[in-house]
Amino acid sequence: MVPNAQQAPTIPAELVGDGSFPLEIVGEARYQDALDGICGGRTRKGHSLGIPALLVLEDANPKDPLAVRVDISGQTVGHLARDNARIYRERLAAIGQVQPALMCHAWIRGGWDRGGKDVGHYGVRLNVNISATPSPPRILATAPKPSGLESVLRLVGIGVVLVVMGLTLVCALAASGALNGATAEKPAQTNNE
Repeated sequence: MVPNAQQAPTIPAELVGDGSFPLEIVGEARYQDALDGICGGRTRKGHSLGIPALLVLEDANPKDPLAVRVDISGQTVGHLARDNARIYRERLAAIGQVQPALMCHAWIRGGWDRGGKDVGHYGVRLNVNISATPSPPRILATAPKPSGLESVLRLVGIGVVLVVMGLTLVCALAASGALNGATAEKPAQTNNE
């Protein structure tokens, strides 16, 4: 049984990319429906979504016993190219980290639908470096931009915070004004002796 992304160990540090998501996968054309479901459907602007992915060694694959499958959210979305799958397996063996499934970060892009024939296919890249040279970490973030839904939710959250802060200020001013008004209107006490 293959673990899900939350249960799988992450790829070793020696194989983590520099944030440029250098490793392309192949076969996404066969899994467009799965990618569409993962991204929440096509939109006019499309998607740019960072998400955990699972690299699964497919030793029992009848076409290629050295294949490496890519799963996202429990669904297959493609494979490493044949040569890259072999290099990935060799790198794992060289550092003694052969695992049936390892988690990495993926970047899904595409999925726009602007009407007519202007429809973009989904593509997936992985933040995995399979070269023998370790990637230095990038200072400038080139990580995926949040999806449209994430951006909207972030803006709604900021809006809610601003409204709550505004209401708090109005309430504080009203309470302060009410106290000042009560003090100003309070009749002076007189001594009737």
